[in-house]
Amino acid sequence: MRLRTSLGRGAQRYSADMAREQRLTHTGSDGSCPAARMRNAGYHPGCIAANIAAGPGAPDSAVRTWIDSPEHRDIFLTCRYIHAGVGVAHGREGPWWTLDLATGY
Repeated sequence: MRLRTSLGRGAQRYSADMAREQRLTHTGSDGSCPAARMRNAGYHPGCIAANIAAGPGAPDSAVRTWIDSPEHRDIFLTCRYIHAGVGVAHGREGPWWTLDLATGY
């Protein structure tokens, strides 16, 4: 898996959106879905997944939160994603984490 600047940019923007709105949801404050946010950040997604979390203070704690959840762990265990982007924003009830995974076309 390789980090992609565009996915990171979208993930960072989305983490900031969640922190600002104090909402842990895959639907953005503007009604956007993860694929639309990836496109808006300059990535052309094919297959996608997005993991979000609020509260874990360190990256390894955020990853542990996802690993401990069967549906989020399944996302990590699939081999279909080749690109990743990570965002974190600090704010009340946070930090707010976004991990975008994708295969472009």
